[in-house]
Amino acid sequence: MISEHRLRASGNVRWPAMLGAMLLLLSTHEQASAQGLGDPTPISGNVHEIIELTADDGVVIPAILMYPETGLNRHSPALVFHHGGFGGHPARQVGAPRFAAERLAAAGYATLSLLSRQSAGHIDSLYEESQKDIKAAIDYFDNLGIEDIVLLAHSLGSIRIAGYLADTKDPRVKAAVHFAPTADMPEAIPGWASREGVEARIRKAREAVAAGRGRMDLSDDPDRSKGIETDEFIDILFTFQSPEAYLNWWGPDARTRNSERFAEIEVPMLMLAGSEDPYVPPGRMEQLKKAAINSPIVDYIGYENGDHFFSGFQDRAAADAIRWLSEQGLGSRSPIHTRLVDARLATGRYFPGVLYGPGEEGDGTRPVFLIQNGFGATIMEGPGHWLATRLARSGFAALTPMTRASGFTGSIIANLDEIVYDLGKWMDFLEDRGSRRIVLVGHGLGANLTAIYAAETGDPRVAGLVFLGPIGDLPQWARQSLGSDRYESIVSRATSDIENGESRLITDKFYLPPPAANGERGMFGQRPESWLDFFGPGARTVLTERLAEIESPIAVLAGSNDYLVGRDIPGKLENAAAGPVRVLWYGGPNGADHWFSGLRNQAASDVAAWTREVLR
Repeated sequence: MISEHRLRASGNVRWPAMLGAMLLLLSTHEQASAQGLGDPTPISGNVHEIIELTADDGVVIPAILMYPETGLNRHSPALVFHHGGFGGHPARQVGAPRFAAERLAAAGYATLSLLSRQSAGHIDSLYEESQKDIKAAIDYFDNLGIEDIVLLAHSLGSIRIAGYLADTKDPRVKAAVHFAPTADMPEAIPGWASREGVEARIRKAREAVAAGRGRMDLSDDPDRSKGIETDEFIDILFTFQSPEAYLNWWGPDARTRNSERFAEIEVPMLMLAGSEDPYVPPGRMEQLKKAAINSPIVDYIGYENGDHFFSGFQDRAAADAIRWLSEQGLGSRSPIHTRLVDARLATGRYFPGVLYGPGEEGDGTRPVFLIQNGFGATIMEGPGHWLATRLARSGFAALTPMTRASGFTGSIIANLDEIVYDLGKWMDFLEDRGSRRIVLVGHGLGANLTAIYAAETGDPRVAGLVFLGPIGDLPQWARQSLGSDRYESIVSRATSDIENGESRLITDKFYLPPPAANGERGMFGQRPESWLDFFGPGARTVLTERLAEIESPIAVLAGSNDYLVGRDIPGKLENAAAGPVRVLWYGGPNGADHWFSGLRNQAASDVAAWTREVLR
């Protein structure tokens, strides 16, 4: 973690006195503030694209997409920037959505700097409306398959991303970075206007809202008569702003207070500011850090003599943000090579698979993973994708194969002998690529399938096995689900159909056994031969029996919110196995479910660590 830096007090700066000008961030103001930067030099090696985002309410939001010339890496975190001010713009060099976005893109990130509706539409746009624009940017990256997204903002953009994080708790956002985080808006006004003027405008705004008037009558504004501010400034910010927007941003009940919104944020945060920034006064970042009581990590970095636009510190600020993101596990990652492959299986048919790796061919000296999804799943979903992707990030090649048990049709007709045969052909495929140390991974019913293969073939290429959410002994599970009488009835019917040459589908419904909650339903959908092969008496899908025949190392991953895995199953497998077993239990109220939602990074990291330790 980056050490905290206490900002040097910058004299007796009456910081709110200039806040109005900063909030406007009109182009003339920004250009004047940028004069100390000299001629800006764009960062080379990036691709710049102007794209359009469509918010949920149909508003089109322009944005600048940047990424390295080597290409947009969907396996690295993506960064969404919100500009500052009313009138702010992401293309201006003085703002973090330009100078930081360019530098982070050059470091390997995809960055998206949006031009929100509040850039020019602030006179009517409510504070909360920016959340629609932020969501549109997050959705854009989410639709590309990017899982880790970070929100970044400059100045007044800070309160916007803080509001998004506080109100939505969007699980796709993993961290936030605030460049020069904003003041609390309602408390900022008295710095450049009189208390009398503030109270008068609030009263007039409320009257205008009640009367349905679109604008406030400020012809007798107290601050104009006292000469506290220029008529131009009051006209721009107050005369033109709708009363609803005025109260929403500046009123006593406004939610535009970072000191309050930070308390509702639950992701790691970094704040950066200069000691000569009049809009981030001494002690402000310490105050915000204390307010962020629900964030697991809150760091701040100060820059001696730095101003609001990080003049002379842009390289350093970007580098500090990059380093901090890396420390949170959100560093730029190496590209992952993914390609479709095919293997010739039964009767000359070719079946597809997806091969993931850190390179085109990977490292032949390392174990390779062969991931068998659960019953009926395909190669484009489930652990076959998310685990393979993360293992590839860790330097391992992984294959998700399609067998005759894959997909909807496969779940109806497949039998165990066919699956064992198909897995053997995929093992041959990996050996042909130079891999003779293969880790079989099975999710759900896939654990039974991989265990059967390892136990019945004794294939010396199997270096180890990993079970994710193993259901356990399938005949017992089916009997518990149906009850003994219905179970025996289905067995009798399936046996009779086979003897009579019939092939009626077994489509019986049932209640899932514990730990599933009462009332959760399931339904079989198999031909009688397939059903008996998986669930009938004496079926080979008794996982404890198969493990007694396997001496290879095994890792079992399961959690407290998995509605299919009994709490005693990991222990039963550990006791039954002939070889060493390591149980990785993700417990507690936020423990793993059957799909390892929210814990996939941790699960993949644990699998990679177990592999390095046990199969080195």
